[in-house]
Amino acid sequence: MIDWRESLRLQKEGEERERFTREMMAQWLTNCLYAIQIKKQAEAAVRLVNSPEGIKAMNEAAVVAEKTIEQIGRRGGWMYFRPWGPNKW
Repeated sequence: MIDWRESLRLQKEGEERERFTREMMAQWLTNCLYAIQIKKQAEAAVRLVNSPEGIKAMNEAAVVAEKTIEQIGRRGGWMYFRPWGPNKW
């Protein structure tokens, strides 16, 4: 026969197991929602990149990057590159 202490211990173990299960299910659901959000963002990014506006924006970014690299080369390399202006260090 189970005494009251053993009964309380078993009840507590059951409650802890239920709490753990609820927490794991909540974490799993959160991870699923994050995965869905990331998938939607990736799909939107692909649509943007394949759109005329996205292609234009990427071309403009490439021009800016190319000019920045040229400036770095003229200034003596990455060590001297300060996009916020001279004498700020």
